[in-house]
Amino acid sequence: LAPNGNPSNLNEHQWQQVRTPEFKAWFGDWESAAKLEWLDTGKPIAMMSGDEVPVFPKLKLLAQWVGKYWADEHGGGVVNPDLGRIVLDETAASFSIGHGLSRSKANAFYLVPKVLENGVVLGQLPKVANKPDAYVIAAPVAIGEKTYRELVEVRIDQNMHRMYVHEVVLREESPDSAFNSSAASSSGKAEPQGARHGAIWNFMLSLRKVKASRAVDANGEPLASQVDQWESDQSS
Repeated sequence: LAPNGNPSNLNEHQWQQVRTPEFKAWFGDWESAAKLEWLDTGKPIAMMSGDEVPVFPKLKLLAQWVGKYWADEHGGGVVNPDLGRIVLDETAASFSIGHGLSRSKANAFYLVPKVLENGVVLGQLPKVANKPDAYVIAAPVAIGEKTYRELVEVRIDQNMHRMYVHEVVLREESPDSAFNSSAASSSGKAEPQGARHGAIWNFMLSLRKVKASRAVDANGEPLASQVDQWESDQSS
């Protein structure tokens, strides 16, 4: 099957080839780009009115509320089909809140469990020396009458061997609109927690370049002719 659930236009050999790291290094991560298409055009997988999360005078109080909500309503964690159990606690909320906060982002914490359970893993962020591996899980969500793309960065805690939420980013309905979080800035400055500033922004930009620059079929997969070209390049 192709990413959209339809029968693939590729034969079995080609289907396997386009999913290898070697082909993606040549072509670009077309699978993540196909998931990006769903993120851009799909219906929200979860929604909220926008008043579920109280307004607090201090960020610490918001983190405490979010941690308690996650613990009470979701048992302090959820399971993603691809990455396994992801911890949701006050520490995770504090990390993300420390990266910048708008009202829409505060509301987004309410939807994080649904995004982690029902969203797609867009891919792994580029590795950074002495930093844990990080992945981006995303899904379209609705807050009030607006549709957003909610992006959740999940990191592996190498000391405790668990995954935890590190960052939450929202985008407006338009794919070309600006991020609503300082953590998505492209300025390149270091964040207080030592995370790479703009990592998610650059990651999403790279996916959009693949989506725009490489031809795929109606199912979102590379064309058979491109597989032939890649194999020809490999043998030459």
